Amino acid sequence: MDEYFLLNSRKRAIIALIHAVVFLSVAGRGLVGPAQRALFTMERSTRTSGFVMLAVYAVVSSVLLYLFHRSRCIRERLYFGFCTSSAMLSIVRTLMGESTLRPAQVLKVFMLVCAGGAAIAIWRDHGEVEVSE
Repeated sequence: MDEYFLLNSRKRAIIALIHAVVFLSVAGRGLVGPAQRALFTMERSTRTSGFVMLAVYAVVSSVLLYLFHRSRCIRERLYFGFCTSSAMLSIVRTLMGESTLRPAQVLKVFMLVCAGGAAIAIWRDHGEVEVSE
């Protein structure tokens, strides 16, 4: 079995899969929702929430990028790479809006589907849990 850095057990792989599914459902909801306006074209009252979301996406992207660099095997690196690219697309969408970058939301959903597939592969790589009698 490949040596994993963070997703080194079946339980952690399930958590990664749940993470991918939850954020995929959020991204899918955004796909059918209204288009997001660019940060600097928002009204003053909603611009603050835009900056907060930008800060959250920046922190999440930084952490995921760190985990991507610390990953040891290819499956784990793929999982964190897909999650990182999805979070970074959110930064771009927040800054530029969706009127010009609606395909970015589709790409974000695709990246999260791929992350889910990588999480399933990691989960299966850890094999069945042995039950002791």
